[in-house]
Amino acid sequence: MATNLRWWRRIHRWMTGYRRSLALVLALLFLTIAVTGFLLNHLHDFSFINRSYVPLWLLPSSYSERVETISRAQVDIPGGELPGAPLQWVIWDLHTGDFFGPWGVFFYDALTLLALVLIVTGFYMLYVTRSKRLDVKRRK
Repeated sequence: MATNLRWWRRIHRWMTGYRRSLALVLALLFLTIAVTGFLLNHLHDFSFINRSYVPLWLLPSSYSERVETISRAQVDIPGGELPGAPLQWVIWDLHTGDFFGPWGVFFYDALTLLALVLIVTGFYMLYVTRSKRLDVKRRK
């Protein structure tokens, strides 16, 4: 049993203690997903999201193509062009990982799997160490 705990502990420490940058990336990912999910759930409360635009120079080039397609299709826009990409698009793409291109979804998936490994190893270590402490107290 002690060797199993050492193995789990090595994985857990490698992913958190020795690789703090991984923990920081995971924290930023979950913060991004949480904030964008909150905003998407409350679109009706935050009406500025539906009226706001993000300048295209701040966004990846794929947004320029999307905006041009929409501008050509909509004739009721004053001036004939959108001032930028709608903020709702950017929030949605950040939430799903599409903002980072075709590999963004796979990046999100990989980080999610790493987070799951952290969770499982953390709970396993907690359960095993707690049960060992309880066994030691019972023996006394």
